[in-house]
Amino acid sequence: MKLRAYGSIGLLALAFVTAPAFAGTSTTLSIKGLAIPGKQVVVQATLTGSHIVWDGPGSVPPGLMKLYGAGSSIGQAVPVVPNSTGVSCKLISDPSFNRVCHAPNSIVSFAYTFPKGTTSTVSFYAHYDGDQDSDGSSSPTLTVTARHPSVAPIISTLFDD
Repeated sequence: MKLRAYGSIGLLALAFVTAPAFAGTSTTLSIKGLAIPGKQVVVQATLTGSHIVWDGPGSVPPGLMKLYGAGSSIGQAVPVVPNSTGVSCKLISDPSFNRVCHAPNSIVSFAYTFPKGTTSTVSFYAHYDGDQDSDGSSSPTLTVTARHPSVAPIISTLFDD
């Protein structure tokens, strides 16, 4: 009997130790605009899963979203309340901060201009560093080929009988 009781306590303790300490996040990328060499598009990193968002001075700082394209840093920013949905804030008693805000969804946007030329293929990815309440995450690589619009359909329409 004693061994069985000890085994149950051991299992209970093991379950407690292996419980996740952070909320999981997920990062995805999308492109807004036409991918044309020499033209600008907006690359949006969408962060899902409970994470801290910035609500101005006095709020707990969130993690940093970093965006990379063509092997270089394009920019970095923090998730902010206006670009997030489902935001909930609560007061905290911390000497450095007076509130913490969480959101399940945030969008961080970056402008990117494709290199000039006939075509340009660029691979993008984003990484969220995480914050004190959530873990970090990286997006899958998004590869985009910028091309000039084809004039063949226009020419075909002009010269078709």
